[in-house]
Amino acid sequence: MQIDPRHLVQLAVIVDKASFTEAAHELNVTQPALSKTIGLLEKRLGAPLLSQRRPVVPTPLGETLAQQGRLIEASMKEAEQTISDRQRGLRGRIRLGAPPFFLETLASDVVRDFTARHPDVAFEFVAGFFDEVRDLVLRRRLDLALGPMNATLNAPSLRTETLILSQKALFCRAGHPLLTRSEITADDLASFGWIGHSLNSVITAEMKTDLFEFGVEGVELVVASASVSLLLSLLETTDYLSYLPMFMMRDAVRSGSISALPVQGFAPTTPLGLIHGVSAMSDPLVRAFAETMKRHLTAAEAELLHLFPSLAP
Repeated sequence: MQIDPRHLVQLAVIVDKASFTEAAHELNVTQPALSKTIGLLEKRLGAPLLSQRRPVVPTPLGETLAQQGRLIEASMKEAEQTISDRQRGLRGRIRLGAPPFFLETLASDVVRDFTARHPDVAFEFVAGFFDEVRDLVLRRRLDLALGPMNATLNAPSLRTETLILSQKALFCRAGHPLLTRSEITADDLASFGWIGHSLNSVITAEMKTDLFEFGVEGVELVVASASVSLLLSLLETTDYLSYLPMFMMRDAVRSGSISALPVQGFAPTTPLGLIHGVSAMSDPLVRAFAETMKRHLTAAEAELLHLFPSLAP
């Protein structure tokens, strides 16, 4: 037997108000319409719901169904509030795919900042390289993906939102021999081993191109890994060099164990932003999150440029 949930809500109001007249006013319906609803409901159930009408006194069955009506009304109000909060960017769930380096270095700062202003927002983060997270957005498994905006999307249903023009730099351990040079040449860079992101990473492809254009030919990675801790440990304890986005290295440079190499004429940049579905950025919640990410990415790079002004393009 199917019962219209709205009829149970109406029954609950009648019982709570103990009056058809007050319930009709509360529900913005006529009293005859309410009486008819209760009569039809009793006929369908084959049992009375009210033992008395003035004032209203429910039967045990009437009280049980009125309680169900209260629960339905509470759920409806909660759903309405959830929709309202989502429309105003106050509540929801954000699913983001991003490179492992970002998730291990800057994501916690972004989440802490964003949840301080949007406490009812939940997150799901998936680590992956450009092709992987792009495909997850395409399949609607993720809402957003962080990646380079100069990469090929190969999907007409996807859009991009540029956040910053991200700058890359060369990094080494504090006290590295090259830091004593007044000028660092391509030959100097070629004389050391290199470590960096995974071989299937866009960053690695850009590294080889940018270094080649600077005059460093045939660069091959001694170690390639998506592990932040491994690369940082190697940078801190060896003379290897690395090429990485500046925002990813802020905390490592802060620690004092890693430094940026001031190589004149070497300041490659890449537009970095979000990949998303056609309508995603019209969502106030997603828009607010994108602005928070942009603020943190910009601040992280600005801090390194302040420490190493010679790196400014």
